[in-house]
Amino acid sequence: MTRHVLKTDGAWVELRDVEDLRAKDRKAIDAVITAQIHVDLDGNVEAGPALVEGIKNAAPEAVAAQLVSSWEIPYLPDLRIPRLDPDALGELKLADYDRLMELIEPALKLLMPN
Repeated sequence: MTRHVLKTDGAWVELRDVEDLRAKDRKAIDAVITAQIHVDLDGNVEAGPALVEGIKNAAPEAVAAQLVSSWEIPYLPDLRIPRLDPDALGELKLADYDRLMELIEPALKLLMPN
């Protein structure tokens, strides 16, 4: 585990090491992405910009949820980690969110190479 400083004073996040990721982590991420895919009553997959946008947004947050092991967010003292609260990432200030997304980029590339 490695601790990283976020943009807000006193804010930090501790991330699992990329080398420690397991197959179950990839499966959890795949499940989040699969949930973005909608099938109509005839069995047709709804494709298009909305699907692409949904996956583009869901994938990094799913990876972050698997990587964040602990954090301290001074302006959100009771915020649980994303694995325990799926809405937690949405509460971060944009600068902290963007920094976290930068930090998870190597794992995102490993788990989703294409």
